[in-house]
Amino acid sequence: MPLDHVEPRPLAHDALSKISPGERTDAPLALEPTLLAKLGIEPKLSDPIPIEALTPGVPYLIVDSKNRILCGPTSGWNWAWFGSYADWSQNVLGAVFTSDPTSGATTVTLGGHASTYLRANGSSTNWEWAFWGDASWSGYTAVPLKAVSSGGGYNLQYMNGSTTMNLCAATTSVWDYAFVGGSSWTPLNVTFRKFYLDWAALSTLFRAAWPSATITANTFRANDAMYELLPSSVASTIWNESGLSGYKWSQEVFDCDDFATVYKAQASRHAYSVARARAYATGMICGSAGASAHAANVFIDLAGNVQVLEPQNGKIVTGSNWKNSAGVAWSPYFIAY
Repeated sequence: MPLDHVEPRPLAHDALSKISPGERTDAPLALEPTLLAKLGIEPKLSDPIPIEALTPGVPYLIVDSKNRILCGPTSGWNWAWFGSYADWSQNVLGAVFTSDPTSGATTVTLGGHASTYLRANGSSTNWEWAFWGDASWSGYTAVPLKAVSSGGGYNLQYMNGSTTMNLCAATTSVWDYAFVGGSSWTPLNVTFRKFYLDWAALSTLFRAAWPSATITANTFRANDAMYELLPSSVASTIWNESGLSGYKWSQEVFDCDDFATVYKAQASRHAYSVARARAYATGMICGSAGASAHAANVFIDLAGNVQVLEPQNGKIVTGSNWKNSAGVAWSPYFIAY
């Protein structure tokens, strides 16, 4: 059985314990690339974000000195690994600190999967593979990590009893599995980042998502140079904070465009409140289907997928699945960021 299909202890332990970090060749299964990756567009990494500026509950990219990003599974469990966006775009989900990382060690969950924790595959004080696992893996330690400043970045430190361990990964390849290692292993030096896209990249993405639509400088209006990719979990938080759940559609008074306008405004308020360096990659989208028209909100998630949020109920669908109640696809004719 290939190692990328076996489970952590005890099933995989005997096989994996014989393979030292840096020697595994069982590459994580590559999923179908996101549309953004298929287009050959790699989002721009933000400048490193200081640890004191991180917000608990928000996904961040954990990036090592080779610009490899901590990746995870879209569902179920899987080993944690550092790799490139180009190779594993669907697996770039971000990592979430569950409490204030400046106040001490905190567990880490996978972006969009609040019950999936970064865990150690055992209790050895030498080294153990790291993996992502939900509550069904509660017998394995969800490793509390503390960010310790080092060399312009941070080491992610884990106290295994009285032994200091760190998040590690071999750095000789374009990808490698993560592990927690003791004093004989070199800690990874990491930074915390976000992904940005500019107008040109967003326009290319929208044209690919909706080939029949006309996406030009007149039909896609954006006034900022760069936009921060918006995790779906944060998009939902913004909707919850908007108060829109307490409103009902009212023709010519508070209808679809008003819902979309309020959501966009709340997204800007949210970005301001958490001191984002860029506006979120979200805005109003207007589409037509026959003689009907509708307004909603479009955003680009952390992996680079086009998503549409219906501000009247908070539901999120992929751009290709944005349809009316009869199942007819909406074709965008105007987008405003």
